[in-house]
Amino acid sequence: MNKKFLKLFSYILIIILITFFYVSCQSLGIKEIPIEVFNKKYAKYPSKYMNVNKILVHYRDQGRGPTILALHGIFDSLHCWDGWVEELSDKYRIIRFDLPGFGLTGGESIDDFSINSYVEFVNQFVDSLDINRFHVVGNSLGAHISWNYAVSYPYKVEKLILLDPPTYHEGSPWPVKMARTPLVNFIMKQFSPRFIVAKNVKSVLGDQSNLTDVMVDRYFEMLLRPGNRSAFVKFCKTFKFYSENVPKISVPLLLMWGDKDSWAYPTDLKLWKKDLPNAKVIVYKGVGHIPQVEIPKQTALDAHKFLQK
Repeated sequence: MNKKFLKLFSYILIIILITFFYVSCQSLGIKEIPIEVFNKKYAKYPSKYMNVNKILVHYRDQGRGPTILALHGIFDSLHCWDGWVEELSDKYRIIRFDLPGFGLTGGESIDDFSINSYVEFVNQFVDSLDINRFHVVGNSLGAHISWNYAVSYPYKVEKLILLDPPTYHEGSPWPVKMARTPLVNFIMKQFSPRFIVAKNVKSVLGDQSNLTDVMVDRYFEMLLRPGNRSAFVKFCKTFKFYSENVPKISVPLLLMWGDKDSWAYPTDLKLWKKDLPNAKVIVYKGVGHIPQVEIPKQTALDAHKFLQK
């Protein structure tokens, strides 16, 4: 009887240890998540894939009406625009995709993460969908790409909406600084604890009570897509934000900004207004770096008013 009990106890202990190790690996971001798992969870209908310049791009094309191209920010994916799609897809055709290096598009085979490379990739993407004239909306990194796209292809862009664009400020968020630091960036490619991701997501919110497990899971799991961490380190080493060409923006512009943004400082608005005095500006009290996520209804309504004028 004692032998049987010890044997059973040993089996239970082994199962507990294996389970603990597996859960620890998952929560510590050691083990990458297979792409098939991502597709089942994050690429459900109406998600599609399209080959653009040898990169398999994850995108969604929803709604009817004037076309809006929406670009997400750093660490993010097309899912950050879900609230806008819910509010605006009865009035607009909204096209969004995961930028190379992020989300389900990934970027393990990409070496050039310069702004020019992103601008040309966006142009190849819209050309693949045969879109000739549209509005462009971007948040964070997506905003920086958006205004550079509008400078390069003004004849394609009707109106431009930028949410918290990190353009004038020379500093970088702490995850970007870490990814540029030797040895630290090597560790980041192997080890991405969920609690650090949660801290990162929390830092971009104006009202940190809006943080949810679902939100943290999405950012955490997207980081664990095979190749994404390596792509992020390469991105941080090569990508540069700059403001020299801001005065060249010639299309109607709306700037949306959260006054609690700690990544792209609202004080930069004075510089935007100096370079583009005709730009319309809306500042949201108590909101952080991703207004379209924190207050999707209000930002979508303000975008609609601007686009309809």
